Amino acid sequence: MELFKFILAWLCVGMAAFSLVVYFLKRSPKRFIRLHDLDRFLRKRHIGLGKSLVVLGTLHGVLSSFSLFSLNWGTVAWIFSILLGVNFYLRKKLQGRRWVWLHRALSLLFAATLVVHLIEVDVLPIGLADRMQDSVTESQEAAMVEDVEGAYTQGTYQVTVDAYGPDMVVEVTMSEESIEDIRVISHNECKFSIYGPALEQIPARILGSQSVEVDDVSGATYTSEGIKEAVSIALSQAQN
Repeated sequence: MELFKFILAWLCVGMAAFSLVVYFLKRSPKRFIRLHDLDRFLRKRHIGLGKSLVVLGTLHGVLSSFSLFSLNWGTVAWIFSILLGVNFYLRKKLQGRRWVWLHRALSLLFAATLVVHLIEVDVLPIGLADRMQDSVTESQEAAMVEDVEGAYTQGTYQVTVDAYGPDMVVEVTMSEESIEDIRVISHNECKFSIYGPALEQIPARILGSQSVEVDDVSGATYTSEGIKEAVSIALSQAQN
């Protein structure tokens, strides 16, 4: 399901890009014949791309970590995509080229909110290198719980890490052979609709696979990585 949502999200981004690029292709220098050929090709499919974008955007919203009707930038971008379609079908009722200018304005707003949404869900994170500098090391990410008696010191380990927000406290309970329980004691994450699924699913995935090499929850990368980092540190502390 996560892979399907990932593919669906990038299909929406791709369709949005192809729908928006026609404005710039039309204004490319005449000597670039291939660009004008691409412009004609895309314009013939512009309406179909717009309709598909609204449909796939709706499906993406239903399946995403956000509620479709919650206040987030993805929903705002989706609303602008619908308004673009409404503006197009009402073009005959708008005098002159008013609908064209309105269409361009809505397109710019749609593009801007889409970029903000991509930043919001960590696809285009700001300062990624700085924020991930202290994240899980390669050796920690590869940590696996081996089914060997006495591999770990039994006990409960409490680890503090930075996730999306600072000072996430994770409690990991270990037996001598395996991870028994993972609980997030406290955190400073923002927006339950984003971090909520990660707090539930990442511990369950780690417990199920007995490994920190599990997929992140879509749209909650930092929260997911924070929990995995904490478990990795706890495993290192528990190793005999």
